[in-house]
Order: sequence, then C-alpha cells, then structure tokens
Amino acid sequence: MNDKKEVKSKKNIWKVIIILILIFAVFKSCGNGCKEKGCHDEVYKDGYCRTHFALHKADEYLDGYF
Repeated sequence: MNDKKEVKSKKNIWKVIIILILIFAVFKSCGNGCKEKGCHDEVYKDGYCRTHFALHKADEYLDGYF
C-alpha cells in the first residue's frame, strides 16, 4: 500500500515540476517581446525591437515635416 502512495507522490511531483517549467516559459516569452502586436523579437530600446524602434524614430522625425 505504501508503494502505491510513493509512486503516486513521485508522479505528482513530476507533474508539478513540468507545469512550473511551462508556466515559466510562457511568462518569459511574453515579457521579452517587442511592444508591437504580433512581433516577438528581442527588445532593443524603449520596449521595441530594432526594426520597430527605427520605424518609430523615423515616424517621429517625419512628423515634424508633415
């Protein structure tokens, strides 16, 4: 009877560990992405990836002319 409890306990521990790893992976991927919707590139400056950062800087620069 004790053997079944030990096996069940070990299975539950592995399930908890796997769930924690998956939750950690989801939160890590959500926190390191670009501010732009649908872009998951690594953050460069001001919360944007290199491409979107350059686009926003160019947009700010051109706003003064139009």
